[in-house]
This record gives sequence, C-alpha cells and structure tokens, in this order.
Amino acid sequence: MSTTKTVRAYKYLKRGKPADVLQLDDRHQVPKPGDDELLIKVKAVGLNPVDWKIMNYLPSFIAKHPAIAGCDYSGTVLESSSADFAAGDEVFGIVHSTLKVSKGLGSLAEEIVAPTPSCAKRPEHVEAVPAAGLPLVGLTAIVLSREVEWALKKKEDAPKVLVSGGSSSVGLQLVPVLKHKGCFVAATCSAAKADMVKGRGADVTFDCEIFNDVGSFRFACHR
Repeated sequence: MSTTKTVRAYKYLKRGKPADVLQLDDRHQVPKPGDDELLIKVKAVGLNPVDWKIMNYLPSFIAKHPAIAGCDYSGTVLESSSADFAAGDEVFGIVHSTLKVSKGLGSLAEEIVAPTPSCAKRPEHVEAVPAAGLPLVGLTAIVLSREVEWALKKKEDAPKVLVSGGSSSVGLQLVPVLKHKGCFVAATCSAAKADMVKGRGADVTFDCEIFNDVGSFRFACHR
C-alpha cells in the first residue's frame, strides 16, 4: 500500500495553450484504484501532439477540468486489483482518452491510477524512458497496419505500402509492423535519416524533398 496522500501533478484548469493554463499542483489527491485498475508510481511520461490539442481545443462541456496532462507513461505498480499484475511489476501504458475527457485523468503526475486493459508489463530489455514513448504511437501504427490486411488476403505478391514520414514517431513503429505482415515497404524521409528507416525494415526510402506525393512514389516503383 502506498503511504503517499498527495503527489505532484501537472494540471490545466481550463482550455487553453499549455504555456497559459498548465500549472503544477503539489497537493493532488490520487484516487483509490477500483476494479481492473492499478496504482502506479510514474517513472517517465511520453508527450504527444494530442495532449496539447486536448488541452487547447476541448471545451469544458466535453472535457472535465481541472485535468492532468499527458497520456503515455511507464512506472512501477504500487497497488493492483487485477490477477494479471502485482505490486512491483514494471509496466507501461496509456491513459485512454475517454478517461481524460470524462474524469480528467492523465499521466503527468508522480502517481496515477490506470486501467489494466491499456497497460502491459515492460520487457526487461526496454528501459522506462523509451517505453513511455511507445504506447500511443505504437497503437496508432497497429491500427494503420490493419488497413493492408485486405490486400494481404487478396494478393499473392506482397502488397506495396508507402509510409509517408518513415522517420516520424509513428512511421518508425509502422515500418517494422508492416514488414512483419509481409508487405513491401517504401518510406519517405530525409536523406539524412534513410539509413535509420531502412534499419527499421524499409525496403526502399525516398527523399521527401523529391518524392512528396503518391504520384512520384508510383513512378519510382515502376520505372
């Protein structure tokens, strides 16, 4: 059981730009975890564009205020009501957007309550900091990769897939997922990052300064 009664958390009290509304609350009361929830001591937090977009654009009649910023995290389980997790487990995951909107929950706090369905045990070979940057972009990559499954079922040859922005946070996760599914993967990126993207599994890369639309990609693949 955690003896911490209050923790520090970054909250925003109303809609607005982070520089205007984000502030440190050093007396945040951590809610007691319910069924299928974990109390987690946060080690690292991943910040994404959607975090400031929720903060800046969602009005109070949709999103609860005050709210804790952030959604991605990694940390150590302090309390668990689930048979799948125990105190001391190293985990990473995401505070789902529905919880952020309806309850004002987030990850940018010293301790958080998080649902078990969106949490996983962190592999021993993955450090806490990089793990915190994986959940949202990783889930996005998995969802995007499902768009090619119909092509995999219909074609004997590996479908050709273009990843626009292969060196972006989502692109670096999407490329190996597509390769694992059996796709021929082309990706756009800067020339300086071509080796990095190929190292993630891309079969070919195109300089984004030259090949910047689907038409040029098709031309390059068939020349």
